Amino acid sequence: MSKVITECKLEPEFLAELKTLGKIVGVAIISPEGKIISMPAPNRHHNVIRFMANTLGFPTPIEGQQGFITEDGSFVDRVSAKYIASWNKQLLPRASKSDKLFSECVW
Repeated sequence: MSKVITECKLEPEFLAELKTLGKIVGVAIISPEGKIISMPAPNRHHNVIRFMANTLGFPTPIEGQQGFITEDGSFVDRVSAKYIASWNKQLLPRASKSDKLFSECVW
């Protein structure tokens, strides 16, 4: 079952749960109302923002939390996504040293 993770916790149980979600496979934004809009790799968050505004009619500026989608369909925040991408050896050599994942770090 897919999950919605909007905040990373550095607790052993939480980190163990992250390891079960699979690889990072796309970018996503979760709206303030809880609607998740995602696009597969190699899209970037600006592609999701444009889609939300131009196709789905969301008001601009687009509000919501940027994150990523995992293989099992879960939404994860940028910090959780960085852990997942690191564990799955998805980070490119040019990856940011930030604790947050950016799509440029993985594709």
